[in-house]
Amino acid sequence: WSGEPFGFSGSHYRFEPMAFRPTPIQRPRIPIWVVGAWPSQRSMRRVLRYDGLLPHVLPGRGLRYGPHAVAQMRDWICERRSLDGFEIVIEGTTPADDPEAAARAVEPWRTAGATWWIEADWETPDIGAMRRRVEAGPPRIQIAA
Repeated sequence: WSGEPFGFSGSHYRFEPMAFRPTPIQRPRIPIWVVGAWPSQRSMRRVLRYDGLLPHVLPGRGLRYGPHAVAQMRDWICERRSLDGFEIVIEGTTPADDPEAAARAVEPWRTAGATWWIEADWETPDIGAMRRRVEAGPPRIQIAA
C-alpha cells in the first residue's frame, strides 16, 4: 500500500516485486475488517488489533449466530478497546420489493451493534434479483433521536 515495489517468498506463496498504485488515501492504512470466530479468544484478540469485525460463531459450542451473539461480541470488544471508528459488518439478504420487511430484517443487527450491512445473497445467483435489490437502495431504518 506504500506504492513502493515489494515481493515475497515463503513456503506457501511467492510473488515477484510489484507495486500497488494508486496508494490509499486513508492513513495510516486502509481499514481492515477481520473475521472474529466467537468465542475463540485467540480469534477475537486478533480482531482487537484492526478496524472492524466480520462476526462468525464457531459450531459445536452451543451458540447460534444471530444478533444476540453479535451483541455479545460487541460487548467483549467494547470492554477491551474503543468502538470509535470500529465497524461491525453483517452480511445478509433483504427483500427488494418490501422496504418495511427489509428494515425489520436489518434493525435487530443495528441494535446489536452492526455498523455495516452488506447485501450478500450467496444462495441465489440470480442477476435479475441482484439488480432489483441494488435498484431498490439500502434498507432504511428509523433511528430514534
